Amino acid sequence: MISTNIILAIIIILTILIVIILIVRNFLIPLLFQPKLHQAEIFQYLERESLSFINSDFITKAQRKKIDSLKSDESIIEKFISVKSNYLITVFSQQQNEIQLFILEIKNWLFPYPKWIYETLVGKRIENSRELNFIQITDREQLENARNAYVNEVIIKDRCPACNNVVSARDKVCADCGLTLNII
Repeated sequence: MISTNIILAIIIILTILIVIILIVRNFLIPLLFQPKLHQAEIFQYLERESLSFINSDFITKAQRKKIDSLKSDESIIEKFISVKSNYLITVFSQQQNEIQLFILEIKNWLFPYPKWIYETLVGKRIENSRELNFIQITDREQLENARNAYVNEVIIKDRCPACNNVVSARDKVCADCGLTLNII
């Protein structure tokens, strides 16, 4: 018969191991492997879509919970073997003559090789160890809130934020790209 001391020791060891795993997964891995934003990746996408870059901001966990399009449908295994970052990308569309907002979701797979093991576990094909997903914000309320927040932060002095063209204080519209300006 197994004594109660051995059972208690096993429970304590398992509890300590679970705490260590949770600390590593929730604090150390995100700290060390958090995906970083690379401007070149953004510009490749924007060039394909004929958009001009204005700004990018990191989206915190608290902000992420408020954005409907970021609600995750990932499995527990997928969350455990990947790390995500989200950025709000502000761009100007010359075709539509308006500011548009995108959420860039960057996912790094922590253990990309051998990929077939992880593809089997998560039930989908993993193309690269780093995945980019651009999500355009289409919800009118979220879009207006984000645009208002962005407009309150932008100070244009002498250059257009969309195309970097020189503008003057009396310009209402950028002569190069057509962006409506509120110059301070």
